[in-house]
Amino acid sequence: MNDRGHGLDGDHPVRTSCARSAGTHTETAPRCSGHLGPDCGVPSRSGTGAHPPALLSQSFRPYGPMYRGGDRSLSGVPVNRVFSGIKKISQEDSVTTLSKAVESFVRDYPEADTTEASYALTLRRCAKTLGRDRPAADVTGEDWHDVLIELWGQRSANTWNRNRAAVKTFLGWLGDAEVATVKLPALCRARKVVIDETKAIDPEELQHLWDPDAVGLRERALWRLLYESSSRAEAVLALNIENVDLKARKARAVIKGGRTIWVYFQRRGAELLRKYIGDRARGPLFLTNRRPRDWRTRPREDFAPDGRRCRLSYDRAEHILKAYAGITLHILRHSRLAYLAGEGVDTPMLMAISGHTNPATLHRRYARPSGKAVTRLFNKLEAME
Repeated sequence: MNDRGHGLDGDHPVRTSCARSAGTHTETAPRCSGHLGPDCGVPSRSGTGAHPPALLSQSFRPYGPMYRGGDRSLSGVPVNRVFSGIKKISQEDSVTTLSKAVESFVRDYPEADTTEASYALTLRRCAKTLGRDRPAADVTGEDWHDVLIELWGQRSANTWNRNRAAVKTFLGWLGDAEVATVKLPALCRARKVVIDETKAIDPEELQHLWDPDAVGLRERALWRLLYESSSRAEAVLALNIENVDLKARKARAVIKGGRTIWVYFQRRGAELLRKYIGDRARGPLFLTNRRPRDWRTRPREDFAPDGRRCRLSYDRAEHILKAYAGITLHILRHSRLAYLAGEGVDTPMLMAISGHTNPATLHRRYARPSGKAVTRLFNKLEAME
C-alpha cells in the first residue's frame, strides 16, 4: 500500500484513512468486513461491520454517504462541501428525462402491438427533436404543439391526427404517473379528413411495382403482400417468419385494436416471399439492409438472429415506395379493396379480407369502384343497347 491508501481491486484510490494512518479512526468503531482490504478501518454506520449497500454502487470515497450525518468529514472538509457533488448527481439521476418517460410509457402501454409500435415511433421522434435528456416536466404543451407542427404540420390530416393522438395519450400518461401535468393547447386540434375518391389505382397501373429489373426483391415481396392481402402496412411489417405459412398462403397478423387474424395472399406473393426468406427460420419477416441509426432504442424482438439487421420500419418502407412510385403504402390496400368492390365482391367477404368490423367504414373509405371499373360498366351497357 502506498501513501495514497488502498482501494477496491486497486481501481479506486482511497485517501489515507485506514488503520495504518496515525489517529485517523477511533478504535471503538466497528470495522469494515474487509471489502476494501484487510487493513481497512473505516467505521460502519450500521454497526454490522459492513458499509451501506448504497456505498458499493458508486466509486468509494472515505468521506462517502455514511458520514453525511456529521458536521465534518475525516479530512476536515465541511460535509456540505464534500457531498455537494454527490447530492447533485443523485438529483440528476432522479430527474425523469423525456427519453426515460417515453420508454416507460412504451413498456406500460396496454394497447395492441401495432398501436404501441406506432406511438413509440412518434414519441421517439418527438423526444429526439425536443431533446432526449430534457426533463419531461419542463416540456410545455406549446412545446409539444410546436414539435407536432415541425414534424407533421405539412402532412395529411390522417397523419397529423395519428401523431397528435399519440402525443395526447402520452401526456395523459405523464399526468397519471405524476411526472407532469401538461395538456396540448386548444389550437392543437384534430383535422378534418377529406376523402379522395380518385386515389385508388387500377391493377394495370401497378404492374411496374413488380418489375424485377427495376425493383429489389424485398420491395417486390412487401408491396405484393400488401396489395394481395389488403392488409395495413403496420401489421405486415410487424410479421415474423414464424407467423407465415407459405404453403397455405396465409399469415397470422395482429391488426388495429389488438385482434389477431389470418391475412391471405396469392401465388405470386408466396413465390416472392419464399425467395426473400431463403433459409431464414425465425425473426422479423422484412429486414433493413444494414443496421439503422436508432438500433440502440429498438426492442430485442426487432433484431434478426444474427443481430446485424433490424425490422424494416414503416417510415423507411414508405419513403422507398414514395421515392419510386410517388404513392403511399396505404394506397396499395385502398386500391385492392376498391378493385375487389368493383369486381362485385360482397361486403362480408371484403370485411374478412380487410379486417374491418364496421361495414360503414369499409364502404365509406375503401369500397368505391375505380374509374376504370365504371368505364367497363358503361361499355357493357353501350354494348347492350
